[in-house]
Amino acid sequence: IPTLEALGRKHSLYGVRDEYYAVVGAALLSTLKELLGTKVFTPDTETAWAKMYGMVADVMKRAARQYSPETEYSQAEPVDQFAITQPLNDFPFAKPAIEPIEPLVQSYLQKLF
Repeated sequence: IPTLEALGRKHSLYGVRDEYYAVVGAALLSTLKELLGTKVFTPDTETAWAKMYGMVADVMKRAARQYSPETEYSQAEPVDQFAITQPLNDFPFAKPAIEPIEPLVQSYLQKLF
């Protein structure tokens, strides 16, 4: 949670507003569904991702609203120093591997812009 809060505060410095999170979430879900297909990205999987993204977005938005520019941002936990503690292959959504990754990124960015 502290990492997400720090990320939310940092996003507020970039001018990210609450309504942007819904657009990003919709683009993320649509991209995952398009590239993984319905055999992997089932309705249950989509629901789980939507709930997870909603929780992440809620934590980030709440931290951004509470953030004061007068507060020293340097006191926040660095967001670029976290690690995945579980191998990606252990996560149920890690199958199948998408290669190359460029179509995923292109599709996601097209949905955003």
